[in-house]
Amino acid sequence: MLKYSPIVSHRGKLLLKIFSAIVTILGLLAGGLFWELQTSRIQARYFSKWAAKFEYTLEDGISSRIAFPHEGPEDLRRGYTRIPEFATALRDQGFYIEKQTRFSPELIKWAGGGMPPPYTEKTQSGLHLLDRRGRPLYSSPYPHAVYPAYDSIPFEVVNTLLFIENRDLLDSSSPYANPALEWARFGKAISEQTKKKLGLPANAAGGSTLATQIEKYRHSGEGRTSTPREKLEQMLSASLRAYRFGEQTLRTRKDIVLQYINTVPLAAIAGYGEVNGLGDGLAAWYRTPLDSFNLHMKSADKDTDWTRRGYEYRKTLNLFIAHRRPSDYLLDRPEALNALGDSYVRLLGEEGILSPKLRDAALAARPLLAVRAEMGPLPDFSERKAVNAIRLRLARMLGMGKLYDLDRLDVTASTTLDGTAQDGVGKTLKRLSDDPAFLDSTGLRGFRLLDKGDPAKVIYSFTLYETSGSRNLLRVQADNYDRPLDINEQVKLDLGSTAKLRTLVHYLEILSGLHQRWAGISSSSLRDTAATAHDALSQWSARFLMESPDTSLHAMLMAAMERKYSANPREVFFTGGGQQTFDNFDPDDNHKTLTVRQALRNSVNLVFIRMMRDLVEFHIADGPVSKAMVFDSGDTPARRQYLEKFAENEGAVFLERFFRKYQSLSSEQAVETFFQGLVRAGPRGLASAYHYVYPHATEKDFSHFVHETVGDSLISETSLENLFAHTTAHTEWMLADYGFVTGVHPLELWLVGYLSTHKQSTWNEVRTAAHQPMLETYTWLFRSSRRQAQDQRIRSIMEMEAFTEIHRAWQQLGYPFSSLVPSLGTAIGSSADRPNALAGLMGILLNDGKRYPSGMVRRLHFAAGTPYETIFASGDTPPDQLLSPEICGVVREALLDVVENGTAARGRGAFNLPDGTPIALGGKTGTGDQRYETYGRGGQLIESRVVNRTATFVFFLGDRFFGTLTAHVEGAQAANYGFTSALPVKVLTLLKTQLMPLLQRPISTVEF
Repeated sequence: MLKYSPIVSHRGKLLLKIFSAIVTILGLLAGGLFWELQTSRIQARYFSKWAAKFEYTLEDGISSRIAFPHEGPEDLRRGYTRIPEFATALRDQGFYIEKQTRFSPELIKWAGGGMPPPYTEKTQSGLHLLDRRGRPLYSSPYPHAVYPAYDSIPFEVVNTLLFIENRDLLDSSSPYANPALEWARFGKAISEQTKKKLGLPANAAGGSTLATQIEKYRHSGEGRTSTPREKLEQMLSASLRAYRFGEQTLRTRKDIVLQYINTVPLAAIAGYGEVNGLGDGLAAWYRTPLDSFNLHMKSADKDTDWTRRGYEYRKTLNLFIAHRRPSDYLLDRPEALNALGDSYVRLLGEEGILSPKLRDAALAARPLLAVRAEMGPLPDFSERKAVNAIRLRLARMLGMGKLYDLDRLDVTASTTLDGTAQDGVGKTLKRLSDDPAFLDSTGLRGFRLLDKGDPAKVIYSFTLYETSGSRNLLRVQADNYDRPLDINEQVKLDLGSTAKLRTLVHYLEILSGLHQRWAGISSSSLRDTAATAHDALSQWSARFLMESPDTSLHAMLMAAMERKYSANPREVFFTGGGQQTFDNFDPDDNHKTLTVRQALRNSVNLVFIRMMRDLVEFHIADGPVSKAMVFDSGDTPARRQYLEKFAENEGAVFLERFFRKYQSLSSEQAVETFFQGLVRAGPRGLASAYHYVYPHATEKDFSHFVHETVGDSLISETSLENLFAHTTAHTEWMLADYGFVTGVHPLELWLVGYLSTHKQSTWNEVRTAAHQPMLETYTWLFRSSRRQAQDQRIRSIMEMEAFTEIHRAWQQLGYPFSSLVPSLGTAIGSSADRPNALAGLMGILLNDGKRYPSGMVRRLHFAAGTPYETIFASGDTPPDQLLSPEICGVVREALLDVVENGTAARGRGAFNLPDGTPIALGGKTGTGDQRYETYGRGGQLIESRVVNRTATFVFFLGDRFFGTLTAHVEGAQAANYGFTSALPVKVLTLLKTQLMPLLQRPISTVEF
């Protein structure tokens, strides 16, 4: 019998106490865990305190405490990921960061680790444009259709979403619940993931709450969850976002429902693009406006159309289900979507969420998915022309390839446009084409206005800039053209005599340069210069500086405006590679000799043709090779070089024509086509061409070719042998000889031979390889007996080189195209122009030769109200001094004379301040009657067909405003009109009412 041991008894008591303590602790832990699972109080306190530390403030200047996201569909779409990239691009364009957010230390650590900051995200964002007063010009909210508040959502929509995705989300008995974490769902997700790891059948779907799903499709790469770690990060981020307002979350949970319904991704559809949110989903996939949907869903009276209500409800159900695999259900397997929808309708009915009537109606409904989104009413492009110009400018500024992407950025752009003037001018221009009674009241039916042709077909385009500080600010850009095309900036137009303004400016530039070169040198040196100079401008400048008592630049330029030219149109000018004649608009000018000032006033063509000839002669004489070296010497290297340039230039014209002929053919087809057209050249020509293209062919090859090409019976074998022997014997023949014998252009023959051995060659490759063949083609030109022909062609090349210099000067002042037509006709408009480019020149003249940046956008406000908020403002950029103030003053004076006494006299006295003080108006008119003309042998005109008609007035108003007004008719119908530049001048005066509020503002009130 064992006896009781005190030691054993003590040990037992100790173990019992330990066991009791463990049980107590476990019980407390279990109870605490159960309490936390039921209430979420610990999470609420922890996350709310943590989230409160994530602060950010908007402060002046660039921030060193900010982190931008790197991925996430919404961050990409709204441009948050690209703000650093935008900053670099905008800095290079004169913008600086005016304000930017600063993160708290806790937030910078969180966001710097790649986690999205917990803030209240916008339901909608998009591009917004404001005018100079902050009034809206354009808005592109995305998503387009949203519910403004939780209470505005039909209850069936909310209950259906919760049943499908997150049934206990809005349980009001759990005020502290974490919407990112449902323990049962989380446990199931872990279990399914474990099965998946073990290779067992598993269903991993359904583990995410709505809060976590939102984090995923907004901020995770491609809107997907790639790893379990990423899922935990989504849950953590959603938890912090849920408790950012404090421990209680019912308000946040309702907002989660609202956010999900407004932003859920629903694939993409043709004609619309990416679809997000129920409202846009209904519009895109079912062509149902959200307002119409709500009207049917919220009706609850006795007359409710349950069939229609069930039909509308089914659309919502389908879209909520489709979110799981949107492209699959909405694009590929709509029948599977309908089957799954039927199952959910029955379950929703069983749960009492749907009434029997709505359940039955929804089961019977089969709404059809659209294949392409329905196009809304097309916008009136004439009303949005300025807006579209700004959007295009913004896209270029930010490096955005598509306006589609630009419109989805979270950015507000403050522009320089005056919305009131813009609207008023646009409406007036539209009335000119739409309202005959208004047109009659304006006096525009007169001679050289709209006395002929249909007024409704005339396109008007108007642009007005204002100089303020160091910028030219676009105030108005309007037209009545209901097409996307902007004739102000996107079209190459014959603007007629406005080219005389560019010609005059360059004329004065040259004389200004000569003044700078020779002012202050001795009279004897000037006398020598005047005697030896090879051009009229140099001779005149030297004599002026030698003889005039006032040799200041201003005096010289004023004297230059009094130089005289003949207006006689009978002279034949050798220009543009041939002989040309020109006419004056007014025949009364034909027998006059006019000063430059008079010719500008009345826009006399022949004066400016002869002025342009002087400019060309100046550049030839001022070039690196003197005319004496070329024309007065023998066969110098310089002369040879000019002849080679001519051969290459003219040869390239022919070669490109032949290249286009064969471009779409394979090398075999090209050869076949060429020889089929050569049969008429006879046996000798055919044989010579064959030998050139196939120099290594045998007699047998040649015989086979001939029989295939011309038949078996036309040429005997003996003749073939003789032909082959004769052709191959002429080893001394050059390319030009082959061209003569075959009767085709040598370069076409060379090209066919080249393409036979160089398959799929590009034009650049052909052009490079053709250098020597071109010289061989023009062998005749290099013979000394061709002196007169050589001189003509050398003059053509020298003229082209001179126009290269003239183009460089024009381009410096904003000429928009890459070259000029090398013809004296450029002085009167043959090289075309653009209205906006002319306005740029007028701005330079108005601002004493300074070119200020032309601003449309003054401020860009990205991501307002978010942690990424950044405001860019345009800074002051030093202007470029392109012309002397003296030149600009002389030209402005002449342009005022054009309005007071010349071709723009209809504008005289049109603009006055309220006290009667006139606002100075100066400008240059131009009329372009563009034609397509066909000439026959000997230069005889065979056909002249009108292509379009354009009249332009480029002007300045006062000392701050400048712009253009253009009237344009396109196509053959232009032949029915007789308007001249008098039309845009008259139309400008009609805009006085719309423009005066702008014009009369004192300079002290001018702002961006």
